[in-house]
Amino acid sequence: MKFRLLLIASVVMLLAGMIFSVGAQDAPFVPCGDLSAADCDELTAAFVQTSEATSAAFTIDGAISIPGQMAMEITLTADGSFSGAPVMSVGTNATTLAASANPLAMLNADSLDGFSGELNLSIGGLESTLGSESLELQLALVDGIGYINFGALSESLGAMGTQLQLPEGWAGTDLGEALEMFAGMAAGAMEDMPEQTVMSPEQMEGLMQYYTVTRDGDTFTMSVNMAGMMSDPVMQEMLEAQGSANNEASQAVLEGFEDATFEISYTLVDGYIGEMGVLVEIDGSSMDLDGLFVIDLTIAFSEIGTAAPVTAPEGATVVPFMQAMQAFGGMMQ
Repeated sequence: MKFRLLLIASVVMLLAGMIFSVGAQDAPFVPCGDLSAADCDELTAAFVQTSEATSAAFTIDGAISIPGQMAMEITLTADGSFSGAPVMSVGTNATTLAASANPLAMLNADSLDGFSGELNLSIGGLESTLGSESLELQLALVDGIGYINFGALSESLGAMGTQLQLPEGWAGTDLGEALEMFAGMAAGAMEDMPEQTVMSPEQMEGLMQYYTVTRDGDTFTMSVNMAGMMSDPVMQEMLEAQGSANNEASQAVLEGFEDATFEISYTLVDGYIGEMGVLVEIDGSSMDLDGLFVIDLTIAFSEIGTAAPVTAPEGATVVPFMQAMQAFGGMMQ
């Protein structure tokens, strides 16, 4: 079952990467399906305008339903902002990193230059795991320094937070230093792993035949024939490269895609992509689970192109990465 869940999660990430990255190309290809030429031009123009913006504020509202004996209803709510990276770059970066033989080697201190961001994330539905109503994460990244508000985290963990004896308030460490260290470690571990390949723009465009695109007001919805896409020779080749194309578990997952729902929506606001949504519904029987596996996620953007850079939390303690790791190791003992 774990392999099937992992395969489905990989497919969802690939799907999101493909969809979110179409707007991050120099000349974006936007799947228009049977849309009129005027509608296609309007959608494409929104992708272009959004991809040229390098800052935005955002909110996230989502829910994940996991069926079975250990059924969970997880909720995700978040808000934040960022500056110094294209609004639509998340998919391109994610798919490129995932296809690299050593993704950490592509990330270093230089890759963090000029970027700042903050994320306030609340994860609900974890009572059976954490014993508290929600997990609260307040994060920031400024000038390569990653910060976390340990006070908010500890309070959300309740008794567990007290036991961990977490620091008070905001603390940070140099993520550039961490990335460079982990990249060196990963290089040796990944030497014998087969190198993954990134789909070419032509291959990605070929897979767009499995998309049906409709418009309702300012919202464009793309429905994906996942069963057809996963049976396409391009996708089969990628699965074979991962050694998971023809085994029993992967075939069961592909059969579960027959009646699955995969929808991605874009809502235009003032000429930009103001909101993106992802809806995934899969029969849990393909994962040996009784019920429906659901991911329902909405990301709404505002202040596109005008969001101010995030500043470092006032009074935050910054320590070298190795010192932070030593402190973390002490808390886990």
